[in-house]
Amino acid sequence: MKKKLTLPKKSEMQADKSRDAAAKFLGTVYIVHGWEGNATKYWFPATIKDLSEKGFRVHALDMPNPKQPSIEEWTRFMKKNVKIDADTYFIGHSIGCQTILRFLAS
Repeated sequence: MKKKLTLPKKSEMQADKSRDAAAKFLGTVYIVHGWEGNATKYWFPATIKDLSEKGFRVHALDMPNPKQPSIEEWTRFMKKNVKIDADTYFIGHSIGCQTILRFLAS
């Protein structure tokens, strides 16, 4: 007699994914958008989802005054909102890259 194969419910699979991601914490990622951007535009949501599923804690920052950005203002914002340790990574786009470099150099 053949055994019936039962697949896990979708909710069980999601719980397993969350548990697996928590078990293998890989670090914290900060994403800094570019000129006129925000954390919900372009490729950011998909990147946040993918990295989170892999075990990263992801913070996509909504930088101040994105239509008239100032690297100095953005750097100050990062100093107030970013905590760095050995497992911290950055992803930047456009002026976000310059901001990350200035932040790390300060």
